[in-house]
Amino acid sequence: MEHARRFLEYATDFEKTYEDDDWSRLEVYFTEDAVYAVTGEAPLGGEWAGREAVLEHLNEIVNELDRRFEMRDVEIVGAPKVSEDSIEFDWRGTYKNAGDPDLVFGGREKAIFSGDRIIRLVDTMEEGADQNIQVWLESHSA
Repeated sequence: MEHARRFLEYATDFEKTYEDDDWSRLEVYFTEDAVYAVTGEAPLGGEWAGREAVLEHLNEIVNELDRRFEMRDVEIVGAPKVSEDSIEFDWRGTYKNAGDPDLVFGGREKAIFSGDRIIRLVDTMEEGADQNIQVWLESHSA
């Protein structure tokens, strides 16, 4: 359960970072050669290598997507699966603006650890999430 606890610490600090924009807080959770991979196309899909690139991308996607909404609720769906070197779970995000339909999408996240740091973070988006996000942004987002 060590990786589950460590990931919870990361998630808690991610929410603090979302509030105050201090991305340096998250450096301790990633190895220097960490990789973040997201399935699908824009605006989320791609792969970023190196801790600095991972954190820059997380900051970028928060600014390009999450901060466009008045409210966001990201939750774990079901029980996480913890192995010797990883934690994996399904998640769902609901994003809301007054007067617009909710944007809802999810996927499966897997964090692979080297010691107490994430070496690889993978988000496998649900089928069609990238297209749904893009259509929503083009139709409803200023």
